[in-house]
Amino acid sequence: MTTINRALERDSNPFAVDALRIANTLNIPLETLLEIFNEKIEPVLEQNRNFIKQWNKLSKPQQEKLVEFLELLKK
Repeated sequence: MTTINRALERDSNPFAVDALRIANTLNIPLETLLEIFNEKIEPVLEQNRNFIKQWNKLSKPQQEKLVEFLELLKK
């Protein structure tokens, strides 16, 4: 997961060697991993990027209020 997290923090896909290591660890073909990453993860990452962009536009008090609201939704 560290490799995946590093790739996500760089806002990029894992390097080929990292992707191959992940595929080998999961015991799946590299092509399958790339399909999963592109079809399943990338749309979620884009949604998260959009949320973070909007979050960063909020003031600190607004961020705190939003967190409080989200906590209420979890109940």
